[in-house]
Parts: sequence; structure tokens; C-alpha cells
Amino acid sequence: MTTAAIIAEFNPFHNGHAHLLQKVRERGADRIIALMSGDFVQRGEPAIVDRYARAEMALKGGADLVLSYPVRYATSSAERFADAAVRILDALHVVDVIAFGSESGEADVLMSCARELAHESKDMRQKLQDGLKEGLSFPKARAIAVPAYKDLLSAPNNILGVEYGKALIRNESEMEPWTFARIGQPHQDGQTIAPYASASAIRNKVEEDYTRLMEKQPSDLIEDAIHAAVPEATAEILTDALNRDGLILPEDFSALLLMRIWETDRPESLEIYQDVTPSLACTILKKRQEFRSVREFAEMCASKSLTISHVSRALLHIALGMRKDAAAEGALLTQVLGFREEAGDLLSLIKRNALIPVIVRPAEDSCVLLEGQRALFAEEMYLANLCEAMRAAKGGRDAVHACSRGVVKI
Repeated sequence: MTTAAIIAEFNPFHNGHAHLLQKVRERGADRIIALMSGDFVQRGEPAIVDRYARAEMALKGGADLVLSYPVRYATSSAERFADAAVRILDALHVVDVIAFGSESGEADVLMSCARELAHESKDMRQKLQDGLKEGLSFPKARAIAVPAYKDLLSAPNNILGVEYGKALIRNESEMEPWTFARIGQPHQDGQTIAPYASASAIRNKVEEDYTRLMEKQPSDLIEDAIHAAVPEATAEILTDALNRDGLILPEDFSALLLMRIWETDRPESLEIYQDVTPSLACTILKKRQEFRSVREFAEMCASKSLTISHVSRALLHIALGMRKDAAAEGALLTQVLGFREEAGDLLSLIKRNALIPVIVRPAEDSCVLLEGQRALFAEEMYLANLCEAMRAAKGGRDAVHACSRGVVKI
């Protein structure tokens, strides 16, 4: 029996994701595990709807089991995002394959690039350092340092695929990489709504309609165009979640961010937060008087050497109080968000074989965690509860504590 794993955000689950799962099945996977980002995603923003709603989308879209990927790693650089995900999946001791979409669609090419980067030569390291000293961002400096793969490393899904490859090599994993050519609109196309629209285009359209609705203008949160870009089950789940709680946007964290960047005049006090570099800390303090909105401030603080994605993640970590924590960062765990009942044996197999904690009942299972794991899990519970409280307040309902949430069963 072949078990494949997909590392994803499903923000939201769309037709492209459904296509990927179908291809994975066709290639021979008997079971599919989704390791899914929780309530915050890599671009440094809250997810469009909560993790349980997105887990339900994934299960109805073809996944057998959905596990939560800790926020600390899910909101990291591509390298850290990929490395921790591979280590978690490897530690489950049931995963045979990591499957993902890429612009290339050729695993051999991606792995060839990954090997060169994983065993970087002295010449490559020097070129990379030269590029960084010139003020280039890390992605641009690295692309220049490995000219043979410059075009490959200019596409976002290829970059992530290469990072998965690096993580497989460096962790000496026996999991096999499967990649499938990405179809539809480019990842960076945040406008075109089509049957295979990007997740960013879908999110932008939903946010646009939500804004109009809040301004009392005629609008439908899930328009017909979006229905065409997502499976029917996703449309229903997305509609229910948005009608119940509305949208949590980056601006909802403005007060938290402002509080932290104004409570100190010392750059070192901001450098304690994940992804905040010394230069970024100085820039934040220098420009904080110009703060108008989270997104605008991220653009203001971005530079030639720091991408807006990096800055957005750093600002999110400041707002959330997510510090550089050696204990938490060295720990690994995951939580079961949902599963298909016919795949219950897969969950049992994981529970027997996993080398890391697999949380099913948070209140009970957390009692046996080690120190670093406890720190990581406490952070997960805090962030899940924070998001749930914000959604509940917008929806005019009582919040449900993260330890009381039941697992989604399909």
C-alpha cells in the first residue's frame, strides 16, 4: 500500500488542488495525507477560513487524513517550511511519497537542482554571499549563484519543490518525490478568476466582495465565478464559514502590531521575534510613525534585500509575539484535524509508528509532551484560540476553546 503526503495550505481548496489529488491517486497512491498549515499561512497572513473548515474541504476533495502543520514552521521561509514538513512526515513512519505541483513537472530536474544546493560548492557560497552583500534578496542572489538553474528558480512552486528535495537529501529521507505540472493560472496571478484560478485570485475576489458587503454595497460573498474555480463542497463550506464569521484580515492585527512596535525604542527588542533581522528592526522603528495599515506598512518596510513576503511574515510574528525560541523550534509535533472514516486504520498505524506526538485529544495528549514540544503546543493552542476568538467576535457567537474542538470526520 502506497501512502502519499501533500504539504499544503488549501487557502482555500480549489480545482487545482483537486486535480493534484486526482493525479496522485492515478499514479498509484492508496492513501493521501495532507499536512496543512493552520490558521496562519506562509505569506504572513491569517487563512481565509479556520483550519477545520479547510480540513473538511480537503477531505471532501480527496484527502484521507488532514494533519495540522505548526504555525511556527508554516509561516517560515521556503527552506524552513519545507525542512520541518519533511521531518514531520518522515517521523510518521508511514509516508512513502511526497507529492506536489510545480511549474516544471519534472522531479529529476528539481532533484538535480536540490542536490547542487544541498551540497553547495565553495564557489556557489561565495557568489551567494557576493549577491547578498550587493543588497539582493536571498532568492535573487541564489538564482545568480546557480546560473544553470536560474530559470527554474524563478518560479514559486519550483522553488518550493527544490526545497522539498533539499530537505529529503539533508534528512536522508527515503520518501520519494512525485511532482505534477501545475495547470491553470500562474501562482502569482492574483486577479484572473477561471476554472483553475490561483488561490490568491480566489482570496482577493472574496476579500473584495467582503469589503463591499461591509460597506453596505450589494455583494455576494461567493459569486458564481468563484463557484467555477472551486469544488462544490468547497463553495458550500466557504460560504457557511464566511456567513458565520466573516473574514479575518491582516488589519485585524494592527492593534497588536502597533502595541509591540511602540513599546520599545531599541531595535534589539524587536530582533527577538522570528524573521526580524537587525536591519528590518531599525526600519520598523524608523517608519512606525507612518503606519496606516499592516499591508501598506509591509510594503513600506520591504527593500531590495528583504522581500515583502519576508517582511509580512516578520510583522505577523511581531504581532503574535512569536519569538525566536530554540526549544520550540527544535520540537516537532502535529495534530489530527480530520480524517475519512474508512481511513481510520491509517490513523491507528500512525499512532503506533510515529516518532513524534500526533495529537488527537489536545487536553489529554498534551500531558505527555516533552519540554520543547510543550512550548510548541502551547503556542499552537494560543494562536488557534486567538483566531477563533476573533472570528467568534466578528460572527457574534461564543468562541470554542481549541481543546474542545472535535476532529472532522467524513
